[in-house]
Amino acid sequence: MRSRFQSSSFHPSWQACPSSSPRSICNKPRGDGNVVMFTSLSLILLAFFILLYALSSPKNKEKQQELAYEIKQAFQSIGGLFSGPGDDVETGRGRQEKTLEVSSQAEALLSELQGYSETEEGLEEFSYEMTSEELRLQIPTDFTFDAGNIVVSKKAHPFLDKIFEMIVRTENQVRIEGHTDDLSFRNTKYQSNWELSAARAINVLRYFVAKKEVPEHRFSAAGYGEYQPVASNRFSEGRSRNRRITILFIGGLKPLGGSLGTGK
Repeated sequence: MRSRFQSSSFHPSWQACPSSSPRSICNKPRGDGNVVMFTSLSLILLAFFILLYALSSPKNKEKQQELAYEIKQAFQSIGGLFSGPGDDVETGRGRQEKTLEVSSQAEALLSELQGYSETEEGLEEFSYEMTSEELRLQIPTDFTFDAGNIVVSKKAHPFLDKIFEMIVRTENQVRIEGHTDDLSFRNTKYQSNWELSAARAINVLRYFVAKKEVPEHRFSAAGYGEYQPVASNRFSEGRSRNRRITILFIGGLKPLGGSLGTGK
């Protein structure tokens, strides 16, 4: 006797149903492999365009690295469809952890530098700002130079030496910037605040270079005169803050060792 069900060769989209199975369950079309493949491809393309959108902005590099890492992990969890960096390549999360470690070390050094500044008269306006892109130290010009002078004062040497220890233990490019208030300054050598601020920045650079412990190509100097104030020049307190030397470590800091004041 022939089966009551036709051979599957005549109906490729239907399955023969065992006598014990309800028709409502077994008489359903087979799953189409093309649908699964299309869905997987759609998810991959969606993740790809999300990643492109995130990388289109030059800001928040750490967020971009974290996003790339999470996408890599997500694809690996569904069968390794996406092969990210190998074990010998630093992942976004690994780089972020390293950055946090370096930042912690640098903060400890800077805290010690801040503590030193609190014991020295004339350094009350010292400040620093550290981001993933740079470290910026602000040193009052009134502490570093005598009024109207461009020669680094001897009282500033110990403080500059502590900063130099940080320079020695990094590989960053270091830019030294001179700034003034808006009061005009003229003598036979310097006809403007631009020239005065540039001369002071160069002399701080020379103080560091004279130690012959850091390659000279890592240093640069710039004078901005009164054109990059950090406070209003209407009052003496603001003018005092604007008279400053900025020491800028360009880029994220490399790993630092030891502690400030203990030598290399």
